[in-house]
Amino acid sequence: NGYYNYSQPGQQNMNMGQGADPNRQFGAFGMPVQQIKLTEESDIDGIRLGDFFDYAGRKSLTIVANFVKFAKTGAKTSLNIAALFFPQYYFFYRKMYKTGLLYMLLWFICAIPTLMLYGQMGLGGMVLFELPFSIESKMFLTICNISQILTTATGIVAGFYANYWYYNRARRDISQIRAEADCEESEIRSRISAAGGTSWGRVIVAGTAAVVLSLGFLLALSVVL
Repeated sequence: NGYYNYSQPGQQNMNMGQGADPNRQFGAFGMPVQQIKLTEESDIDGIRLGDFFDYAGRKSLTIVANFVKFAKTGAKTSLNIAALFFPQYYFFYRKMYKTGLLYMLLWFICAIPTLMLYGQMGLGGMVLFELPFSIESKMFLTICNISQILTTATGIVAGFYANYWYYNRARRDISQIRAEADCEESEIRSRISAAGGTSWGRVIVAGTAAVVLSLGFLLALSVVL
């Protein structure tokens, strides 16, 4: 059991004199904060709070707190530091494979100019290939800068929306498991935990794939050029 606070926009009186409630709390920007008590049986947008914990992991308190915020306030953004700096790996870690693959593809496309730069300048003192244009040309440097900006932008989007995307994924998976299940509650909860959770193994696979993809691209260019 526990309490969760979320802000409710509206008018409020900052005068704590006679007639004011001394126990009333205020959040950011002076907005009143409503305190509600939650249990594992609490309904969060049609999903048991306990199911969200089973799905995300019992230690994922911050993520589940964001789930409650999304359901109660209609918000869609929250900060996820891991997704901000390592979006593709975070999505694989959370078993969001389609999103992880999409971000891996975006990362690779944005990394192409940098990989070409490394291949031209050399890795470990060995020049892999000679490009048919100068890496110091204005056009190539502009492309490099644009690719860096796009990489940063995609990371920012993931950093602010990853938790909301995960919330929608959790709701969909839990609802589907509940709808299709014809077994005992303990088995249903086990299925929910298996569908969610985390996987470092997938992160390792994704990291290895990124290295192989990068080296393969450099090798292909060395053969072609």
